[in-house]
Amino acid sequence: MTQLDQFMEHFRSWVADACQEWSYPDPDDEFYAGVIDRLGEGILSWIGVGLQKAIVKPEGLRFNVAGTSCTRVPTNGSAAGALPNLRR
Repeated sequence: MTQLDQFMEHFRSWVADACQEWSYPDPDDEFYAGVIDRLGEGILSWIGVGLQKAIVKPEGLRFNVAGTSCTRVPTNGSAAGALPNLRR
């Protein structure tokens, strides 16, 4: 499995969990292609490396980064602003 595949597997799971938690519909493949286009395969592959090496540690809808003392969430934490590209 490539590092990009590693990231996408986790990302799809995170998005599915967030959609379920916040009552959003699951996004289509165009959404995921847009993420790759916006962030680039290089950055996503490096996140995949972090996942493989347990530097990025998923914890439900949040994640920790090894060596930091706080939990990160990729948004301000509100359901309304969490996934702006998804529409109800």
